[in-house]
Amino acid sequence: MSIGRFVPIALLSIGVSLSSGCGANRTTIQALADDGSTKTISASWKTDLIYVATWCPYSKQLKQFLSDDRIKPYAKKRTLLFVFSKDEWPTVENHMKADAAVPESKYTLADVPDMMDALRVKSGNKRVMDPKFFKDLPGEHYFASLPESVTSFPKIASDGEWRETPQWVISTLEVPAELVLTVMAQYSPDHK
Repeated sequence: MSIGRFVPIALLSIGVSLSSGCGANRTTIQALADDGSTKTISASWKTDLIYVATWCPYSKQLKQFLSDDRIKPYAKKRTLLFVFSKDEWPTVENHMKADAAVPESKYTLADVPDMMDALRVKSGNKRVMDPKFFKDLPGEHYFASLPESVTSFPKIASDGEWRETPQWVISTLEVPAELVLTVMAQYSPDHK
Protein backbone atom coordinates (compact mmCIF):
# COMPACT_ATOMS: atom_id res chain seq x y z
CA MET A 1 0.00 0.00 0.00
CA SER A 2 1.31 3.43 -0.87
CA ILE A 3 0.10 6.70 0.62
CA GLY A 4 0.85 9.77 -1.48
CA ARG A 5 4.59 9.96 -1.99
CA PHE A 6 5.16 7.51 0.85
CA VAL A 7 6.53 4.27 -0.51
CA PRO A 8 5.18 0.78 0.12
CA ILE A 9 6.20 -0.90 3.36
CA ALA A 10 8.41 -3.38 1.47
CA LEU A 11 10.64 -0.52 0.29
CA LEU A 12 11.15 1.20 3.65
CA SER A 13 14.70 -0.05 4.11
CA ILE A 14 16.07 1.94 1.17
CA GLY A 15 18.40 4.78 2.23
CA VAL A 16 21.46 6.64 1.02
CA SER A 17 24.37 6.80 3.43
CA LEU A 18 26.22 10.05 3.92
CA SER A 19 29.03 8.53 5.90
CA SER A 20 31.89 6.21 5.14
CA GLY A 21 32.00 4.76 8.63
CA CYS A 22 30.47 4.98 12.09
CA GLY A 23 30.06 8.62 12.99
CA ALA A 24 32.33 9.69 10.13
CA ASN A 25 29.97 12.31 8.82
CA ARG A 26 27.42 14.59 10.38
CA THR A 27 25.08 16.71 8.40
CA THR A 28 26.01 20.15 9.71
CA ILE A 29 24.75 23.41 8.27
CA GLN A 30 24.80 27.11 9.01
CA ALA A 31 21.22 28.21 9.49
CA LEU A 32 19.35 31.42 10.19
CA ALA A 33 16.84 31.85 12.97
CA ASP A 34 13.78 34.11 12.60
CA ASP A 35 15.69 36.94 14.28
CA GLY A 36 18.46 36.74 11.64
CA SER A 37 21.05 35.21 13.96
CA THR A 38 23.23 32.42 12.57
CA LYS A 39 23.38 29.04 14.25
CA THR A 40 25.24 25.84 13.42
CA ILE A 41 22.83 22.90 13.49
CA SER A 42 23.62 19.22 12.98
CA ALA A 43 21.86 15.94 12.50
CA SER A 44 23.23 13.65 15.15
CA TRP A 45 22.41 10.73 17.38
CA LYS A 46 19.27 12.39 18.82
CA THR A 47 18.71 15.33 16.47
CA ASP A 48 17.11 15.23 13.03
CA LEU A 49 17.19 17.91 10.35
CA ILE A 50 13.87 17.80 8.53
CA TYR A 51 13.94 19.68 5.22
CA VAL A 52 10.47 20.90 4.33
CA ALA A 53 8.73 23.58 2.26
CA THR A 54 5.64 25.54 3.24
CA TRP A 55 4.16 25.11 -0.25
CA CYS A 56 4.63 21.32 -0.29
CA PRO A 57 1.56 19.19 0.57
CA TYR A 58 3.79 16.29 1.67
CA SER A 59 5.67 18.58 4.07
CA LYS A 60 2.30 19.60 5.49
CA GLN A 61 1.35 15.93 5.79
CA LEU A 62 4.54 15.20 7.75
CA LYS A 63 3.96 18.18 10.05
CA GLN A 64 0.39 17.01 10.76
CA PHE A 65 1.60 13.44 11.26
CA LEU A 66 4.27 14.49 13.79
CA SER A 67 1.76 16.73 15.61
CA ASP A 68 -0.81 13.95 15.91
CA ASP A 69 -1.36 12.84 19.52
CA ARG A 70 -0.80 9.18 18.53
CA ILE A 71 2.67 10.04 17.14
CA LYS A 72 3.87 12.62 19.71
CA PRO A 73 5.20 9.99 22.15
CA TYR A 74 7.51 8.66 19.42
CA ALA A 75 8.58 12.07 18.12
CA LYS A 76 9.39 13.48 21.56
CA LYS A 77 12.31 11.04 21.86
CA ARG A 78 14.20 13.13 19.28
CA THR A 79 15.02 16.79 18.73
CA LEU A 80 13.34 17.83 15.49
CA LEU A 81 14.82 20.81 13.65
CA PHE A 82 12.83 21.91 10.61
CA VAL A 83 14.88 23.50 7.84
CA PHE A 84 13.35 25.70 5.15
CA SER A 85 14.98 27.30 2.14
CA LYS A 86 16.27 30.83 2.72
CA ASP A 87 13.98 31.83 -0.13
CA GLU A 88 11.12 29.60 -1.32
CA TRP A 89 9.84 32.13 -3.84
CA PRO A 90 12.00 31.12 -6.85
CA THR A 91 10.88 27.50 -6.43
CA VAL A 92 7.23 28.53 -6.15
CA GLU A 93 7.58 30.61 -9.32
CA ASN A 94 9.27 27.74 -11.19
CA HIS A 95 6.41 25.39 -10.21
CA MET A 96 3.84 27.93 -11.37
CA LYS A 97 5.63 28.36 -14.70
CA ALA A 98 5.79 24.59 -15.16
CA ASP A 99 2.08 24.32 -14.37
CA ALA A 100 1.28 27.14 -16.82
CA ALA A 101 3.08 25.24 -19.59
CA VAL A 102 0.69 22.28 -19.30
CA PRO A 103 -2.11 22.46 -21.92
CA GLU A 104 -4.89 21.93 -19.36
CA SER A 105 -3.57 24.68 -17.06
CA LYS A 106 -6.06 27.19 -15.72
CA TYR A 107 -3.58 30.02 -16.25
CA THR A 108 -0.91 31.08 -18.74
CA LEU A 109 2.75 31.92 -18.42
CA ALA A 110 1.82 35.60 -18.80
CA ASP A 111 -0.36 35.30 -15.65
CA VAL A 112 2.50 34.08 -13.43
CA PRO A 113 4.08 37.47 -12.50
CA ASP A 114 0.76 38.88 -11.28
CA MET A 115 -0.03 35.64 -9.44
CA MET A 116 3.39 35.72 -7.77
CA ASP A 117 2.84 39.34 -6.70
CA ALA A 118 -0.54 38.40 -5.19
CA LEU A 119 0.99 35.42 -3.35
CA ARG A 120 3.79 37.57 -1.93
CA VAL A 121 1.30 40.16 -0.68
CA LYS A 122 -0.93 37.47 0.84
CA SER A 123 2.07 35.79 2.50
CA GLY A 124 3.62 38.95 3.88
CA ASN A 125 6.85 36.97 4.31
CA LYS A 126 10.04 37.52 2.33
CA ARG A 127 11.23 33.90 2.76
CA VAL A 128 8.24 31.57 2.54
CA MET A 129 4.90 31.26 0.80
CA ASP A 130 2.91 30.13 3.85
CA PRO A 131 4.19 31.51 7.17
CA LYS A 132 1.22 29.86 8.95
CA PHE A 133 3.12 26.59 8.41
CA PHE A 134 5.30 27.54 11.41
CA LYS A 135 2.32 27.53 13.78
CA ASP A 136 2.26 24.36 15.87
CA LEU A 137 5.44 23.06 14.23
CA PRO A 138 6.68 20.25 16.53
CA GLY A 139 10.22 21.62 16.76
CA GLU A 140 12.37 24.66 16.07
CA HIS A 141 12.63 26.01 12.54
CA TYR A 142 15.52 27.54 10.63
CA PHE A 143 16.34 28.83 7.16
CA ALA A 144 19.34 27.70 5.13
CA SER A 145 20.71 27.08 1.67
CA LEU A 146 19.52 23.59 0.89
CA PRO A 147 22.11 20.83 0.33
CA GLU A 148 22.26 19.32 -3.16
CA SER A 149 20.88 16.09 -1.68
CA VAL A 150 17.57 17.82 -1.00
CA THR A 151 15.82 17.44 -4.35
CA SER A 152 12.32 16.89 -2.98
CA PHE A 153 10.41 17.43 0.23
CA PRO A 154 10.30 16.28 2.91
CA LYS A 155 13.87 15.01 3.24
CA ILE A 156 15.45 14.02 6.53
CA ALA A 157 19.05 13.94 7.73
CA SER A 158 19.28 11.59 10.70
CA ASP A 159 22.13 9.67 12.32
CA GLY A 160 24.58 10.49 9.51
CA GLU A 161 22.23 9.34 6.73
CA TRP A 162 19.67 10.80 4.39
CA ARG A 163 16.38 9.09 5.10
CA GLU A 164 13.13 9.00 3.24
CA THR A 165 10.12 9.78 5.41
CA PRO A 166 8.76 6.22 5.86
CA GLN A 167 12.18 4.79 6.67
CA TRP A 168 12.82 7.54 9.23
CA VAL A 169 9.38 7.24 10.84
CA ILE A 170 9.61 3.47 11.24
CA SER A 171 13.30 2.89 11.91
CA THR A 172 14.31 6.09 13.73
CA LEU A 173 11.11 7.18 15.48
CA GLU A 174 10.11 3.52 15.89
CA VAL A 175 6.47 4.11 15.03
CA PRO A 176 4.73 0.78 14.26
CA ALA A 177 4.08 0.40 10.52
CA GLU A 178 0.32 -0.08 10.95
CA LEU A 179 0.08 3.15 12.93
CA VAL A 180 2.14 4.97 10.29
CA LEU A 181 -0.25 3.87 7.56
CA THR A 182 -3.33 4.80 9.57
CA VAL A 183 -2.14 8.26 10.59
CA MET A 184 -0.48 9.15 7.25
CA ALA A 185 -3.70 8.21 5.42
CA GLN A 186 -5.62 10.63 7.61
CA TYR A 187 -3.41 13.54 6.48
CA SER A 188 -2.74 12.43 2.90
CA PRO A 189 -2.82 15.27 0.36
CA ASP A 190 -4.37 12.74 -2.03
CA HIS A 191 -7.27 12.12 0.36
CA LYS A 192 -9.78 14.94 0.23
